[in-house]
Amino acid sequence: MQSRHTPHERGSASTGQTRSVIPEELPGKVARIRRIDAEGGQARARNLRRVLSALTATALLPVLALGMIVWHEIGHTLVAWALGDRTATFVVYQRTATGSCFGCNFYHSELLSPAANAAVNLGGVAATALAGLLATLVMGWHRRPRLLPRWLLLEVVLLTWAGDLLFQILQAATAPIPAREPVGWGVGYVDLAAAVSFASQASGWPHVVFVIAGAAIAVSWSVVLGWLTWRSWLRSRSQRRTSAT
Repeated sequence: MQSRHTPHERGSASTGQTRSVIPEELPGKVARIRRIDAEGGQARARNLRRVLSALTATALLPVLALGMIVWHEIGHTLVAWALGDRTATFVVYQRTATGSCFGCNFYHSELLSPAANAAVNLGGVAATALAGLLATLVMGWHRRPRLLPRWLLLEVVLLTWAGDLLFQILQAATAPIPAREPVGWGVGYVDLAAAVSFASQASGWPHVVFVIAGAAIAVSWSVVLGWLTWRSWLRSRSQRRTSAT
């Protein structure tokens, strides 16, 4: 015996099949749409954060540059104090009868030996190099505070390298190195040139020895700092992705 379906029954059967298909396809489509919307929102948020970071970094550049100058002069002053001159001090800016001074330290260089004077003149760039190294290490630290974003630490590293070490090298390259530096309170020195002159006086070796040694140290430090910064940046990025997942 053959069973027969009326048109109404066939329509009901086909409708039943359609209803069984829709619930299976629709959730997948909705999920894909939501995922695409979420990814687009995340991309817009990342772009917005990058723009805000760039604007903030630009706005903070003068502040960080001033802080680097102060830290540089503190380095000179602390070394002078450690070597016995407790009257050593510094100023951020001072106008004199013959010109102006921006970031200058004052100490009794006549009371110190040539080797001690060389150390004092190297104290500023050593202090900023230490600041750059600390910024690099904190950048890759897994417990880095949110108040110290990666871009801010990278700006500190670049500023201490290009704004101080590179600047000091270029300044020394254009300055003559006297056989004997003048000494006394308030005598202005070009840091690296004076360090070479005083080191030559202390050892009796020619200037070229310390120029070559200083260049080798500067290049080696630049390579090491760049490598550490790159490693810390990659480590912090991977930590950020891990925490996001």
